[in-house]
Amino acid sequence: GERVDAQIINSRTMVPMRKIFELLNASVEWEATTRTVKANKDGISIKLQIDNEIAEITKKKGEK
Repeated sequence: GERVDAQIINSRTMVPMRKIFELLNASVEWEATTRTVKANKDGISIKLQIDNEIAEITKKKGEK
């Protein structure tokens, strides 16, 4: 597959989340209106929004 390296931008390390999630066999969705990526695997959901420092992780029992 295509290799995409991490980059340092404004003292932050940026990694290709879609590629990482896909390599973990997670399903990936992009919501353009909210600029949010959602990944799901084995009943666990992760939401990451551009310019939001808080990641939302929902576990199997609905625990956030």
